[in-house]
Amino acid sequence: MTVEAAIIALQEVVREVTGIKGAPSYPPDSLSIFPAAVAYASSGSLNFGVAGEMKGLHNLVVEVHLARKNLPSDVQASLNFIDALPEAVMIDPTLKGTVSTFERMDYVYGPLSYGDQQTFGVRFTLVNVKIRSDF
Repeated sequence: MTVEAAIIALQEVVREVTGIKGAPSYPPDSLSIFPAAVAYASSGSLNFGVAGEMKGLHNLVVEVHLARKNLPSDVQASLNFIDALPEAVMIDPTLKGTVSTFERMDYVYGPLSYGDQQTFGVRFTLVNVKIRSDF
């Protein structure tokens, strides 16, 4: 199990959320299709146990971006993601077997940016995503 595999699986889950039009496996240079979801690792810790075993607790972020065109429409279109995305993740909280578990999902709602693009949407953080590795 790897962080990369978990992010790819997370984006596969997000692609199935109604309304998401783009959810690439890897973050693009810029966004051109909206609503778009981008996932990445933001922070974490690595704990070493017995020889050859590592347990990682990672924070994975999924940002859902809407093009900032009309604020009332953007708000209306984006509110659904606050419920729909976590529900999709909870159908398979192991992210297709790439993680053991995670503690919770936090979110921030409102203005976002991607590169130099001003957007609106939701930034979710999957907190303490547990990934065990043997090496």
